[in-house]
Formats: sequence, C-alpha cells, structure tokens
Amino acid sequence: MEAIALVAGIACKVYDDIVDTDIKVSDVMKESLKGLQWMFLAILSVNDFNFTLLMLLSNIVHYLSNKEAYSLPYERSLLYVYPILLLLSFHTREYLNIYSIFIIIYIILWCCIEPRTILENESYKKIINRFVCVLFPTFIALYNSSYISSSIIKYIYYCIGYVVISILFQLYMLYYKPEALEPLEPEPVKPEPVKPIKPEPLEPNPLSPLSVSGIE
Repeated sequence: MEAIALVAGIACKVYDDIVDTDIKVSDVMKESLKGLQWMFLAILSVNDFNFTLLMLLSNIVHYLSNKEAYSLPYERSLLYVYPILLLLSFHTREYLNIYSIFIIIYIILWCCIEPRTILENESYKKIINRFVCVLFPTFIALYNSSYISSSIIKYIYYCIGYVVISILFQLYMLYYKPEALEPLEPEPVKPEPVKPIKPEPLEPNPLSPLSVSGIE
C-alpha cells in the first residue's frame, strides 16, 4: 500500500502543476492523471478510515488557509468526495497511539501554516520549507514505523511523492522557465509624431478694395 500511496502523491502533484501552470499537454494525459489519482485514493481510503480522515482534515485546513488553492472544480471536489469515503470506511476505524497523533498534529499544522507564510508559486523559500517539513515524517516512515499507525505511514508516503514532484517542478520553473516567474510588462505606447499643418494660401477676395483697384 505504501507504493500505491507514493504513486498517488506523484500523480496528484503532476496533474496539479500541469493545470495550475497551463502546461500544454493533451486532454487524454490530463484525464489519465486525474483518473489514476482518484483510483489510487479510492483504494487507499475505502478500507482505511484513519487515512481517509487525515486526508479530509488536511484538505479542509488547507482550504481554510488558502481558498484560492481550491478554485478549480476538481480541487474542490475533494472536499465533497472524502466525506463519502469516510462513511464507507467507518467500519475500519482504529484508535491511534500518541506517536501517531503527534504526526497528525505536525502535518495539520504544516497544512495550516505554509499557505499563510509562503505566497509565491515558485520560490526557493517554498522548496526549503517543503523539504524540511517532509524530512521528519520521512525519517519516521523509514526508520521508526513500528510505533506509527499504518494509516499514517501511508499518508507520509503520499506526502513524499507529492513533495518530491513539487520540489522538482519548483527547480524546473526557477532554472529553465525564468520568464514564468516575472509578469510581462506591457511595452510603453510611443505617441505618433504630430505632423505640422501647413496653412493653405489665401485666395484674393474679388470684392476687396485692393482687387477693385487692380492692386494685387
């Protein structure tokens, strides 16, 4: 299940970055990534109440911290589908020990703090923050998993896949797509030079005294 959770995190972040930055890929590719994510999340959630609860809580906290991150219908649908998965997996609920609860609090705080402190879409600050935040759970998942619930371990693997793709994409945008970081400023409009208007020569008035006297 850990491998499925890892791939689910990867598929989620790849699709998210493609949509958010409007990368030109085929619609089939987008729908395939979306389908993979939902398929993997259903497999992970339908028989694991605690994993489903953690996914729902993290999405709710993230949404309350940054509602713009859930502007797309696909992203907001997570808030509607996960309660259904929570009900379907209710019979699999288990009590969590203090170590697992500590990891949950750590992850929830991360989901709450990051959107409020880092507003840039691409930045080194975001890379460092995500690397540091996922470092401790990764250490727990790899070396001390015997004390942590298997549901939390799966969620950690999901976060690892998500954050690894996020960091790689951030580096790509910073090093290979620098123009994507700076908004294009419109070129100043140069005023067209005004051509001087030449006065038309005045025609002699036949009724003027000069014309009658024959003086031109």
